Order: sequence, then C-alpha cells, then structure tokens
Amino acid sequence: MARRARALVSVAVTLGSVATAAALFAGAVTTRVARTVVMPPRKRSQDTRVFSVDEAAGTVVLSSNADSLLPGDYSFWFDQGGGHARLGQIVDRGVGTVTRRILAVDFGDLAAARSGRFSGWYYLSPKELGVPYESVRVPTSLGLAPAWLIPAERPSSRWVIQVHGRATLRQEALRAVPVFRNAGYTSLLISYRNDGEAPPSPDRRYSLGDREWLDVEAAILFALDRGAEDVVLMGWSMGGATVLQAATRSRLRSLVTAIVLDSPVVNWVDTLLYQGRRCRSPGP
Repeated sequence: MARRARALVSVAVTLGSVATAAALFAGAVTTRVARTVVMPPRKRSQDTRVFSVDEAAGTVVLSSNADSLLPGDYSFWFDQGGGHARLGQIVDRGVGTVTRRILAVDFGDLAAARSGRFSGWYYLSPKELGVPYESVRVPTSLGLAPAWLIPAERPSSRWVIQVHGRATLRQEALRAVPVFRNAGYTSLLISYRNDGEAPPSPDRRYSLGDREWLDVEAAILFALDRGAEDVVLMGWSMGGATVLQAATRSRLRSLVTAIVLDSPVVNWVDTLLYQGRRCRSPGP
C-alpha cells in the first residue's frame, strides 16, 4: 500500500508539474499576443526576399507571396526602413518568384537589399500630390499632434478628417486626398497618441481606439475653428475602429455627417483570435 501511495503521489506531482508548465506556456503566449496588439512595433517584419535588381531594365525579382503578387503600384521598404522604392506592375512570374517594374528608388540601395516589405502607401509627402498644403499642429489633451491640412480647390466648409491605421503614419491617408479634394473637401490628415509622431500616452501603448478617439475629437474641434461645418471621418484598419469610437462617444458626434472606412477593425475579438492563430497559440 505504501508503494502504491508513493506511486500515486509521484503521478500527482508529475501531472501538477505538467499543468504548471502548460499554464506558464499559455501565459507567455497570451502575453506575447497582447503585447503584439497593443505595443507599437520597434521593427517591421521584412517578409519579401529580394533576389536581384536589373537596373538597365528597371525591374526587381522578388519572392512570390500574397503581397508581391498584388496588382497595382506600391511602396517597398527595405533595409529596416532605411530604404524606400516604388514598385509598379508585374512583368513576369517564375517558380516562387515575381518580377515587378521599379518606378522609383527614393532613398537607399535596392540592389544591395536582401529583403523588404510592401506597404499600401504610395506617397511619402503631400508635396507629391502637387497641391497646396500646410503643416499644422492639432491641440490634444497630451500636447500638439502634427497634421497635414490640404485645402479644397475652392473655399469649403466641408472637411474630411483622415485617421491612419495601427503601426503606420499619416502618409497612409495621402492616397485618399485627391478623391476628396475633387469632391470639394478639405483634408486633415492627423497623427494620434503612440503612433511615433503625436505625443505619447504615459503607458505608450495602443488602446485599440478606446482612447485614440479623443485625438480625433480634438481634430474635429480644430476643423471647426478653421470654418468646418460638415465633417466626414475616414479611418483605415485600427483608424477605422478609432473613427467609430469618435462617432459614437464624442460630444461633437452630431457634427459628423458621414463615415468612410477602409478595412476597419469592427470586431476586436475576431482580430485577436486571428493574431493568436498567427502566433500559433493554443485554442483555449
């Protein structure tokens, strides 16, 4: 009986150790997922390989993936953000490779690059749009947040406030400016807390729209002071979630006449589950 009791105790201790290890592992994975979502990234993953550059032909051969196979013109960042090129149409495809046209190399040495990443941005500055603009600062509860003010072609009381997504900058919104300007809108492209340009919050973490919307409200006040009477809010990704928060929680929400969303986060549960799968975390 004593031997059997010792065996049972040994099994219990082993099971307890396994359970503890599993709990520690689950806790570590959970922490990793949470930090991935709320902490602004210090570095961006470069998931596209650069195999070769043909400067005479103006082409680059890249690894084939979901981004490199997309039609259209895109930004391509390399050298951990130290280099930037603009890539155009696909001109050839091979086994595991894709060849794209090089439209421009703005800075850096693309020929020396070994990897990079695609971005939905195309423009780096409002200068490239060929229209007047003003660099302004929006007063927020944390301080002055940089923004670009791009006036409509003719004086207008219709404004659109454009809010970029998570881990990006206001350059992301530049592609929407020509559409709104042609429709008679003045565009205000804002920065917000913890995006690397606006003043950070004390914890320096994203709150997934739960606090960022206050900076959108500050932008609405700024627009009103400049003569806006009709305000449209536009947001990309997490910026879409932030816009929705502002439209439902701001004391100025009655002034918002329309909302435009591009790939918005409307359900954080689904987003977090997706992030968990990417991190290969266990279901429970």
